[in-house]
Amino acid sequence: MKNTLISLGFLALGLTPLGAMAQTQSALELDQQGQSIYQRGLYDKATGYFLRATQADPNNASYFEDLGNAYMKQNDQSDALAAYQKSLQINPNNPTLKVMVDNLSSTSVPAANTAPAQSPSNDTVVEEPPVRETYVVKRKVQRSRPEPAISNDGLASMDHAKFWSSLQFGYTYSTLDDFSTSAANINNGSYVNQDLNLPVSYTGSSTFSNSGIHLGAELGILLNPYMGIAIGGKYIAMGDYNANVVYQNSLGDFENETLSPVVIPITLDYYLFLPDSGGRFFISAGLGYYASAIHVSETYSYSNFYNQIKSTQPEIWTGDLYSGNIGFQLGIGREFAITNRFGFSIYAQGHYSKITNYRGTVYDQNGNSYDVGLATGLTNGVVEIDGPGYINSANGERYTTLDFVGFDLGIAFNWYTF
Repeated sequence: MKNTLISLGFLALGLTPLGAMAQTQSALELDQQGQSIYQRGLYDKATGYFLRATQADPNNASYFEDLGNAYMKQNDQSDALAAYQKSLQINPNNPTLKVMVDNLSSTSVPAANTAPAQSPSNDTVVEEPPVRETYVVKRKVQRSRPEPAISNDGLASMDHAKFWSSLQFGYTYSTLDDFSTSAANINNGSYVNQDLNLPVSYTGSSTFSNSGIHLGAELGILLNPYMGIAIGGKYIAMGDYNANVVYQNSLGDFENETLSPVVIPITLDYYLFLPDSGGRFFISAGLGYYASAIHVSETYSYSNFYNQIKSTQPEIWTGDLYSGNIGFQLGIGREFAITNRFGFSIYAQGHYSKITNYRGTVYDQNGNSYDVGLATGLTNGVVEIDGPGYINSANGERYTTLDFVGFDLGIAFNWYTF
C-alpha cells in the first residue's frame, strides 16, 4: 500500500510539466499551421491560427509578431500595431519590430496593447515548413514646396536667398534748376518774350514743383550674404511747371503753358549688405540711363505781332518731347525679414543726371504737326517751346536742361527665391 502511494505521488508530480509541454507544443503547432496558410495568401484564415497560438502561449513574442504580420496583409494597421506592441512587451530586443511600431504609430490610430479577441478557425490544412517574414512599413511622404533651410550662422534666411525681387514706391525730390529760374523770373516781373520782341508789361505768375512720386521694381542676384547685383527701373512723375502770362497790349495777348516731366531711370546697382538675424542693412551704388519725357500743353495768342494783326484765334499745342542721359545713384537702407520668403525695406537714394536737348512733335487744334524743342532764354531765363532751328546762342536761346539732381525716399516689398 505504501509503495502504491509513493508511485502515485511521483506520477502527480510529473503531470504538471508534461501538461505544460503539451500546451506549448499545441501553440507551436498552431503557429506552424498559421504560417503554412499565410504562405498560401490566406491571411484571414492564418490570423485565426496565430490568434489561437497566442492564446495557447501568451508569453511567446514570435506568435504575436506573426499575428501582426497577418493583420498587416489585411490592411488592419490598428490590430497589427496592438499585436506588435504586445510582442515588444514580451521581447523588447527586436530593433526591426521597433521601427515598424514607430512607423505605424505615426500613420495610424493607436490601438490597445493587447490583440483583439477573434473566434478561432477550425480549418485543417497540410503542414508545410514554417517561414517567418518581416515587413517594414514605409511612411508615405506628401511632397510639397520645400521651405528654405534656416542656417545656423545667426543670419536671417533672406540673407541666403539666391534671388530677390522688390516693388518700390515713395517720394522724389529734384532741383529742376531751369524750371525754378524761369518761374522766379516770371513772378518778379522781369520776363520779356524775346522771340516775339514784346517788351510790354504783363500780369501773371508761374509755379513749379521740386516734388514727385516714384514707382519701381528690381531684380537682384545674391553673390554671397554680403554682396549682390541688381537691375531695376523706376517711373518718376515730377510736379508740373505752369506759366500764365497776359500781356498789357491793345488786344490782350496771352500765354498759358504747362510742362509735365517724367523720368524713367534704368539702373544697374551693386549692393553691400550688413546682414543680421532680423534682416540686413545695405549700401548701393550704380549707373543708369535716365530716359525722360515732357508733356506739353500750351495755349497762346499773338494777335498783336509787331503791331500787326496776326490772328484773332488762340493757338493750342499739345505733344511730347523726349531726351535722356547717363546718371548715377547712391543709396542706403534697412531690410526687415517678415517670413523666410518675404520682407520689406525702407531706403533713401540720391540721384544725379542732367538731361537736355528735349525735342518732339506737337499738334495744333487743326491737326497740324510741328517739330519743336524746349528752349530757355539766355537773358530772361524763361522756358518755352521753339523751333529747333531757333534754339541757339545767336537767337538768345539754349536747350533747357532738366537738372534731375535730388533723392528718393521710399518703402519696398521684397520676395526671396532660394
